[in-house]
Amino acid sequence: MKLPMTCFECFHELNTPQYPVWVEYQDSHLYEFECPNGHKSHAILQQQKLEVLFSIGMHAITDGYYREAVASFASSLERFYEFFIKVKLLHEKIDSSAVTKSWKNVAQQSERQLGAFILFYTQTFNEEPLLLSQSNTKFRNAVIHKGLIPTKQEAIDFGQAVLDVINPIAEKMTTKFKDAIIEFTFMHIYSYSGPRSAEWNPSTMNSPSLLNVSSRNPGYVQHTVADGLEHLIKMKGFGAIR
Repeated sequence: MKLPMTCFECFHELNTPQYPVWVEYQDSHLYEFECPNGHKSHAILQQQKLEVLFSIGMHAITDGYYREAVASFASSLERFYEFFIKVKLLHEKIDSSAVTKSWKNVAQQSERQLGAFILFYTQTFNEEPLLLSQSNTKFRNAVIHKGLIPTKQEAIDFGQAVLDVINPIAEKMTTKFKDAIIEFTFMHIYSYSGPRSAEWNPSTMNSPSLLNVSSRNPGYVQHTVADGLEHLIKMKGFGAIR
């Protein structure tokens, strides 16, 4: 499972997009890589953790690891709830240090996070949020906690179910929390940037995903998991990626 990166020096020198450099996913969002022409680059991935996890789930399906795909999709949804809560609080002008301290009290308790999300969503939009169906929740628990080995189609269907929960809420967020999302994204990038120097001057990398929760523009087109898998398989044909 690897992430495609672009060498900007090659782009500037040749004035044309080059084949991607494939790098291992990092939890830190920081990437250091060298292109075939010997250019060394540092980059900060702009995507939120929830987008990275969903992409890992997509890779897992193409690699034949369907149980891991379901686990990644489930984690992506949980991190989306976190994203919503923190963006909502930022929109309400709650001090970020207070949010960080409060989050520590629920960081290890997914049920409390879900409860907070439901209440914040209801307070914001005056309606109950769309959640995973009971059958999908039962399926997720069977895979993660009981060792169920899903089929490829079951993994795809679960990924689509997660996508169907996130997309409409992300659309509402784009309208309601536009400025807060931009601010949250900059905070995300800044938290990894550190002091810049001649040796450390990272660029910001935006790797499109099926979610794009932090960079949706008007007219954003939503795609299915099947669409995303077809595109990913084509992308893998551009380089040696395993």
